[in-house]
Formats: sequence, C-alpha cells, structure tokens
Amino acid sequence: MKKTIFGLFLTVNLYAQSYEVLLEEALHRNINLKLIHNQQEKISLSGAIERRYENPNLEFEVADFSSQFMTKSNSFGVRVGVVQSIPLPHIQKERATITEKRINLSSLEYKVERSNFIYNFNIRYLAYRKADASLALQSRAVELSKEILDTVNQRYQEGAVARSDYLEAKLDYQRAKTQEKRLAFDVVKMKNELLAFANLEKEYSVESGHIFLLEEADGVFPSIALGEARNEVSQAKLKLLEHSIESIELFSELEREPDQDVFRVGVSIPLPTFNLKHEEKQLEKINMTNEKLRIDNQENLLALQLEQLMAENRQLEILREHQQSLIASQEELFEMYKASYTIAKVNLLKLQQIKKQRILNQQKILENSFAIEQNIIKINYLQGGYSE
Repeated sequence: MKKTIFGLFLTVNLYAQSYEVLLEEALHRNINLKLIHNQQEKISLSGAIERRYENPNLEFEVADFSSQFMTKSNSFGVRVGVVQSIPLPHIQKERATITEKRINLSSLEYKVERSNFIYNFNIRYLAYRKADASLALQSRAVELSKEILDTVNQRYQEGAVARSDYLEAKLDYQRAKTQEKRLAFDVVKMKNELLAFANLEKEYSVESGHIFLLEEADGVFPSIALGEARNEVSQAKLKLLEHSIESIELFSELEREPDQDVFRVGVSIPLPTFNLKHEEKQLEKINMTNEKLRIDNQENLLALQLEQLMAENRQLEILREHQQSLIASQEELFEMYKASYTIAKVNLLKLQQIKKQRILNQQKILENSFAIEQNIIKINYLQGGYSE
C-alpha cells in the first residue's frame, strides 16, 4: 500500500544515484569513521608498548682498593652489573585483557558513530524525498488548475461566464505555478543539504524512491553496549590495580678485586608500603558507578521512546487509512463538478474549493506517510539497525 501511494507522487530519475549507492559512498568518505577505525590499531600498539620489556641497565664501576689513595701503589678493581626489570606473567596477561577490552570499546564506538551518521543521513534523505513528493503533488495541482482554466476560458469565449471568472481561474493557475517553483527550489535545497552532509559533490543526481521500513531488532542497543564496554575496561583496570607488585628486578654482577673475584645474582622486589593505589581504585569504582547510572537511565529512556514511537505510528496509520478512503470520492466529486461547471450548474468558487480539498487531503496523506517513515528511521536507529 505504501509503495502504491508513493508511486502516485514520486518522480524517479532513472539516471539518478540510488539511496544505497549514495550511502555507501558517504560512508566511504566519512573522516570520523576512518579515524575511529585507525584508533583500533593505535590501541593495539599502545597495549603492546605497555607489555613491552624495559631495556636492561648495564652498570660499570672502577674501584680503588688501596689504603694509600694518593700513592702510586694503588690497587684497582672492576665491577660489571646487569639489571633487568621483569613484569610478572599474570600482570602481562591482565594488561593484554585491558587492551582487548579497549579494542572492543573502540569497535563499538565505530558502530555508534556509523549508526549516528546513517541516522542523520536518512533524516536528510527523507527531507529530500518529502520535498520531491510535495513538488510532484503541486505539479498535479498545477495540472488541475490548468484544466479548470481551460474549461473557464472555453466558457468565457462562448460568452457563458463573466471575465471575472476567467481572471480568477487564471490567477489560481498562476498561484499554483508560483508554488510549484518555490517547491522546486526546496527540492534543490534539500538535495544540496543531503550531499553536503555526506561530503558528496553537488553534481550528484539523487533518486527519491527509497522507502524506509522497520528492521528486525536484535535487542542490542549500541549506546547501551558502549556503556557496558566502558565498564568492562574499568573492571579490567580495577583487577590490575589489585596487584601491589607488577614487576621485579633481576640483577647479576661480576666484581674483580685485587685478591678475589666475586659473582652475585639477586632479585629486587618492591615493597608496597606507601603506594597502595587506593586513589586509583576509587576512581575506577566511581567511573563504573557513573556508567551504570547512565546505562540504567538510557535503558529507561530507550524503552519509553520506542513505546511512544510505536504508538504514534499506529495512530498515524489509522489516520492515513481514513484519509486514503477520501481520495477516490474526492476525485469523483471533482470530475463531476468540473463537468457540471461546463453546463453552468455550479459556480467557479465551488469547483476550486473541491480541487483545493482534494489536494489538501493528498498533502495530509504525504505528511502522515513521511511522519511514519521518520519514526521508523528513529526506531531502527534506537534498536541498533544502522550499526552493522
């Protein structure tokens, strides 16, 4: 039914770019999506840096073992040592987990950004389609005004009506043509706004036949999933902060003294006395609490918005069906009154009023149809329909 209605009003340019082609090109040119996509590689590299072993320290020392420091009979010794910091295995594993969580978070940020972009693209595309449909309907109004003008002119030439009728019909036709030109400007304006948002050249020709339908929901809202991913990162950080010791130092040294050689091997373990990371832990807990509050609030708002949008669409569908039932009767009534005017059974004002009511009802159907589609776009967006 929806496709039939729009088929009456939408003029499709066979050489125009389809909605799918335009959207694909717009996504390809989106700089923000490219930056977020590159961010995943950056996070992976940053995680590798955090898990990387530090370079060992080489220590070299010369010592004088003589009791008479200023004499020429000095006895010298040499010490060479190497110190290597070793991250504990479980610490490395947890750091790798944090990196994985951050990459997953970045992936969800990409999906949310993509979803936001497609939502705004669809809203602008719908505005363009609405302008184009309004223009097509106004062109039909111009045709009806021309039919009335031709009928009035014929009767005027026959001397059956006053010149005032002819002038009134001519003025109505001119007003319809003026409105048609204004709506043609709106079409160009809406098209340019769509192409500018999509970062596409104005030379693109855009078809206006794509209709938005409800998509199947998988129950995963991108904004909620994003908040949960942030909490997973915080949880992984908090787990890492529970460890007071993250690394130890291994050292070995060789010391050559005048009367002996000494070789030492040992380990240096930090003592968690002053820096117990209480503040860092508290910060992560605060972040998790705040994110949980945001998630709960978003879930409530999403449920309310979806319920309201669905209810609006149900009412709009009922109203549109009622308006559609009037179309056939109004068309029949217009033709009947137009025929009656030719034999002077009705006046011009009545004929024009019927034409106006017919066009007005068709405009209301268009308004309802586009309002339904706008709600559908919002519903698909809230349910994550544009994130993949």
